[in-house]
Amino acid sequence: MANTLVAQVVDFIGESGGSVYWPKAHIYDATNAAILWTWIDCQNSQTLDTLVLVSTSPLVDLSTNTNVMIPKKIVGVLGDVWVSNVHNMEREDKWWRGDDPDVPKVLVMLDNDTMRAWPVADKIYTYDVYGVAWPPSVDSTNEDIVADELLKHAIAALAASTLVEDTHPELADYLFKEYTDHQHAYMVSWRNKGEGGIVNIRPAGKRQRPFGGVVKFTRQLQ
Repeated sequence: MANTLVAQVVDFIGESGGSVYWPKAHIYDATNAAILWTWIDCQNSQTLDTLVLVSTSPLVDLSTNTNVMIPKKIVGVLGDVWVSNVHNMEREDKWWRGDDPDVPKVLVMLDNDTMRAWPVADKIYTYDVYGVAWPPSVDSTNEDIVADELLKHAIAALAASTLVEDTHPELADYLFKEYTDHQHAYMVSWRNKGEGGIVNIRPAGKRQRPFGGVVKFTRQLQ
């Protein structure tokens, strides 16, 4: 089996002997898109960073100010700060943008990268931001990422599926199924490795399989 992530993508699309139909730049783009989608889909690569709000601007860009791609929890001077969206803010108060500067209580997602403080900060405030980290990427100088082999296989299948979608739609469907199967297997494995994994809370002396198993629930017939 191919070692690097890009090599796995190349194997899937049948160009192990060298680029014939797909230039390497296209393969890198498809692979990076697959990495990003998988990171959003799994959301288990968590990180902690700081976010600084200033009184000179109500807007803040996540990508340029933190290492967090999807904020899950924000803690400030008054405790937890809510993450909301424009629809919810408009539903509560159409004039929310006009409130006087104060300690921000809500950070409103304007798009996938930009947040607006409500109310606008009246001075400098620093927050702890917990959430999904930005993923790594591949290019001509680095064709691999540090990740579980199940996850790398899923990413490679998704990237290959994107590349062959127009020319080989049936193969693309097969590769996408390969992605969903391996992504699910990775999530099961990751869940069971955690301290709160269902495998780890079995009574002592019972069967121990720390990295496997899908829990199924059935209903007893009366």
